[in-house]
Amino acid sequence: MEGVAVSVRVKSEPINYDKQRGRCYLWVVAGTDTVFVYDAWAPGTVKVLNQQFLQFDYPVRGGTNVGLGSTLVLCVAKGKLCQALKLPTYHQTDLYNPDYHKLYQVRLRLVGTTPLAYQCYLTTHDEIRSEREPATNRNSTTQAVLKFDAQRHLFYNGLKRPPSPFAIIDYRTERVIKRKVTEPLPVIEWNNSLQYFIGGEWYEAARTNN
Repeated sequence: MEGVAVSVRVKSEPINYDKQRGRCYLWVVAGTDTVFVYDAWAPGTVKVLNQQFLQFDYPVRGGTNVGLGSTLVLCVAKGKLCQALKLPTYHQTDLYNPDYHKLYQVRLRLVGTTPLAYQCYLTTHDEIRSEREPATNRNSTTQAVLKFDAQRHLFYNGLKRPPSPFAIIDYRTERVIKRKVTEPLPVIEWNNSLQYFIGGEWYEAARTNN
């Protein structure tokens, strides 16, 4: 973000099948700083955005006939990797089932040429086709705009205070950690999805109390 060239390496490592359900994780390394992507199912694709951001699109473990994917956008500020954005961007169900088909796909587009002008456009295609339950059918395209915080180096579209206390899952240890936050946090909220920025990382809010 300071206009200095930075070397960034991306590696993938398998995780023990029995303990971690066959997942792998990604290492993203810049200098002495490393970001671990623990929900990756396999290495994905990497794109460079405006010479200042790296966009990672990677698959996430789903079920039978279910494809899931997420996107992580990183930048480097003062030698440290910053999670500018992370959210689920792909869900496809029963691709070969003529009775039911679901496709949810989010595409990102960066506009602007400076940190103060950056915006990220999210274009979401949401489609369900069912012969058995036609009342559930839908086919829509919506768009959301995220502004860029040049101080925290992240994209967001609002501030929201999480329920207190709340719990997060630490993917490094698979442990549940209870947290308490009193001030509003940056969030990405759209299409029934809510992401909180907590302690330098993005977390997806659970959709139920379970």
